Amino acid sequence: MKENEYEGWRIDRRIPVPTLMVLFVYSLGIVWWAATTEGRIGKLEADFKRQSSQSQTISSQDRRVTILETKIDNLSQDIRDLKNLIEKRYSTP
Repeated sequence: MKENEYEGWRIDRRIPVPTLMVLFVYSLGIVWWAATTEGRIGKLEADFKRQSSQSQTISSQDRRVTILETKIDNLSQDIRDLKNLIEKRYSTP
């Protein structure tokens, strides 16, 4: 083996310009793809955080609605009881 034969990789004038241009355009495409992917992931993360906070709000509102339903049911029963008492009082001569 010759000493100069395997020195390492080198770029010299034997590489055609169109090949270099294709590699450059390909590299730009990879950078563009990575940038758009990062942007989409960032948007998805922001949407996830927003939806998470909305689900917590909905959960607390659901608990409040359940409490209100219970109170309304109790009030309805109290009104029925009062109505029955009034009817009994005025129905007996």
